[in-house]
Amino acid sequence: MNPLAVSELTRLGSSLLKNGINSIRSKTNVQNVQSTHFENELKSAQKLTTPTELEAQKVELLKDPALSPFLKQNSDNTIHLDKLADGSMRLVSSSGDFLTLSPNSEIGQKASQFHSSSLNIGENITASRPNSVTLVG
Repeated sequence: MNPLAVSELTRLGSSLLKNGINSIRSKTNVQNVQSTHFENELKSAQKLTTPTELEAQKVELLKDPALSPFLKQNSDNTIHLDKLADGSMRLVSSSGDFLTLSPNSEIGQKASQFHSSSLNIGENITASRPNSVTLVG
């Protein structure tokens, strides 16, 4: 066999092997991060919130300056809180007005926590809107 061809095939095989091993390592790291994230989410979801804690979450949410203009504009309306498929939260007024909160924002996370806690303990449930909770009204 040609020594030059053997040398090139060996280098190619070595390169493929290194890339394959690195690829497997990176997938393992991603899987570990995802399973840790899932475990943390599961633990937080399993914690039961008391009605007093839920009321404190609601008060904190209503006092947030990011919601102040929307709440003032819809002061005489019922406001529901919905969770959207992408994880964002939407405040929906009975007037038809709405405000969408990013799932990455602090206020979006507070709203999500209030929504989940309400559904878990059966408080603030909106009869006419499935998977929606009443924030004001």
